[in-house]
Amino acid sequence: MGEVGAGFGATKVDRHPLSSDGEQHLVPIDQKVLNDLRHSLGNYLHKLYYCADCLKSGADGLGPDLSPVEMLDRTIQNLDGFLRIALEYFRPPDLSCVTLTGEELGRAIASVLHSAKAGPSKVVAAPGVERWRVAIDPSRFSEALGIAAKQIRAVAGDQTRAIDASVEEAATAAALRLELRLSGERPAGSRRELGLVEWAVAGRLLAAHGGSLEPIGDEGMITGCVIHVPAQAS
Repeated sequence: MGEVGAGFGATKVDRHPLSSDGEQHLVPIDQKVLNDLRHSLGNYLHKLYYCADCLKSGADGLGPDLSPVEMLDRTIQNLDGFLRIALEYFRPPDLSCVTLTGEELGRAIASVLHSAKAGPSKVVAAPGVERWRVAIDPSRFSEALGIAAKQIRAVAGDQTRAIDASVEEAATAAALRLELRLSGERPAGSRRELGLVEWAVAGRLLAAHGGSLEPIGDEGMITGCVIHVPAQAS
């Protein structure tokens, strides 16, 4: 997966972007996220204990497709991935930013959304975005995009689905509006299935940049997300 800012001759700026009043963007911890984290860890522990009981009792299988060992291996892998993301929620952002034009940002987003398993992403930059510049940490911004893309694909039940994106000027603020949507007609899952912890981590990383992240969809079905990133006219 690519990284935003890589290969675009980006310029170094401040390590910590400041808000309009000169303060760093500090994002408070949400109690709902902590509750969901506790609930998710409880579910993983339940599965681990269940696998252990099956192995102790000598059970041959947990259904037509999984043996106890296979289920244990899958649970450990899923838990490892979940913990890696969850720990990011408590990690200070510590941003080291570069500046990109809106057009450069759009091209870089395409490299982040593309993966070996998924089809090529179509990214459209609206006229006028080239006059705007954004300050982002390439690694942390790419991480937020990657988490969002993975969760959007997850609620569709297909990690090979392509995700298309658009970049345009925000209507009500000095910002760029990025929209990510699943390619194709098939609807995604419910808003809750997006994953509260994963969503919070991606949103927290973007909030540290002074931006925001919101899911979008039709009739309660997630089809993508909208990201706003503060920008300055060049």
